[in-house]
Amino acid sequence: MIKQISVFLENRSSRLVALTDVLTANGVHIVSVSLSDSTEYALLRMIVSHPDKAAQILKDNGFSVSVNNVLVVGMPKGQGSLNEMMQVISDCDIEYIYTLSAKHENVYMVVKVADVYSAIAMLERANYIVATDEVVFSMN
Repeated sequence: MIKQISVFLENRSSRLVALTDVLTANGVHIVSVSLSDSTEYALLRMIVSHPDKAAQILKDNGFSVSVNNVLVVGMPKGQGSLNEMMQVISDCDIEYIYTLSAKHENVYMVVKVADVYSAIAMLERANYIVATDEVVFSMN
């Protein structure tokens, strides 16, 4: 299980730069980012090198932050692989998914589910890789 930082940002270009500036200045490495926006706000989801430190730094600098547990799941590259993995955890209320890395022999996906422990058990029974912090941070 991996900690993911979620940040609500005003939809202004300077807010994203301010966020990356403060993380960089404090030695936090951003491993993966997913950004979705609306007219007024954006939701930035990040896997970072020091999630608890990052969350506190961002809060101290006026950002609205939450920390969530997500899974990073490795699966073989190829047609139908994502569908097969989704079938394994379909009963776990999948909330969202995005790519972490595809440069290895496996594709690694960040997956947010309602019940991470059930999802881990299902994935491990089906021989999927559920990555640890060490694996995630060594990818990039």
